[in-house]
Amino acid sequence: MFEVIFLQIGLGVLQALLMFWMMRWILRWTGNRQPYEMSDAGGTLRFSPREAAINLTTMGFLLGMMVMIAVGSMLFLHADGLGWLGLILGSVFLLLTAYLGWILWHSRHVYFSRQTDLVWNADGVLGPADINKHFGTPKPTRNMLTWEQCRYLGDFRSVYHFLQGEDGSRVYWSLQLKGWQVFEEDARRRAPWIQELDEE
Repeated sequence: MFEVIFLQIGLGVLQALLMFWMMRWILRWTGNRQPYEMSDAGGTLRFSPREAAINLTTMGFLLGMMVMIAVGSMLFLHADGLGWLGLILGSVFLLLTAYLGWILWHSRHVYFSRQTDLVWNADGVLGPADINKHFGTPKPTRNMLTWEQCRYLGDFRSVYHFLQGEDGSRVYWSLQLKGWQVFEEDARRRAPWIQELDEE
């Protein structure tokens, strides 16, 4: 039993070190990225290094906890003569860990690339063209709408807003982006004919 406890403590220490390393790596990778750039001509909105570090480190922490629970369930129940139950519970948590890891890997482009940046100027607005309905993250495809094409401003699951053209093409932006209210005010000034769409 003491071996199991020491193993859990060791896993906890390892997880803390991994979280510290992940936080430093993310901040170093994204440290030169300002969360927004604005001027009278337009601007750019992007995820800040702090948002990236917090969100991805939290996901990494959950992954580590899942692994610890899986290992702990297997070892403790095996020690009590219920190895089959530990195997079942451990397998469930390992499957959940794999699923969370899949989400984390899929979401990496949200923070580490320019694909989710929202850029606008006197010509129009450029940003993510669609949202992955399963993960709730922007797809890497991008779209450009001129101000003349913009007809509607809508809300998607209270997490994203979007501008939509008459043909249904869209540009999305996350409400986690700092300065999104300024962009929407500027969009209404440049295209005062924009109408509201009901929430999806």
